[in-house]
Amino acid sequence: MRIIDPRHLLQFHEIIRTGSFTRAATTLGLTQPALTRNMKLMEGRLGFELMIRSRQGIVPTSLGERILQEANAIVLAERRINALTDNLRRGYDAELRVACTPTLSLHAMPEPIASFARENPGVRLDIRQGHSGLLVEWLRDNIVDLVIGPPSICAGLPGSDWEPLFDSQMVIVAARNHPLAGKGIITTEDFDHARWALHQPGTGIREAADQL
Repeated sequence: MRIIDPRHLLQFHEIIRTGSFTRAATTLGLTQPALTRNMKLMEGRLGFELMIRSRQGIVPTSLGERILQEANAIVLAERRINALTDNLRRGYDAELRVACTPTLSLHAMPEPIASFARENPGVRLDIRQGHSGLLVEWLRDNIVDLVIGPPSICAGLPGSDWEPLFDSQMVIVAARNHPLAGKGIITTEDFDHARWALHQPGTGIREAADQL
């Protein structure tokens, strides 16, 4: 039976995440020779190469990709354990990790978050914000428990549960002397020749605007 040290799996995960033995060693608080030795030991016990050097840095082999998935589970378990003990030390019984878009964090989140905190004093709220693409990654990787954002998020999370909360309206703002400001009806063809100030790519508002 080949026994693999779980710490080596965590180290392997960090090497692939950073793409570098040097950066991973710094993050892990190890020397690079020690980290290299641990990886050679793990590969020797498994009998397979798990990573190779490329122009993009250190990348996993096909088997390394599969083992990386198992290492991800260990990383997530470690995060949950650390969060649990940290919350207990601070006097909390549980933690709710919520992510939302920057726009919602300013206009839609303050009141419900304050209400939830008043009604659930034993629950620690971890609130973070990011664009729609990041919300999908965080929920998929179990970094957050739920996300609040545009419906397009659901497309990146097949099989996830979702519930509509409210409708929001998108408006176009122009100066009074702009050619479009005097038109009674504006069509999508009118947009083609206009200059726009839009949200950055990857945000829900930008995705909605691009669909016009």
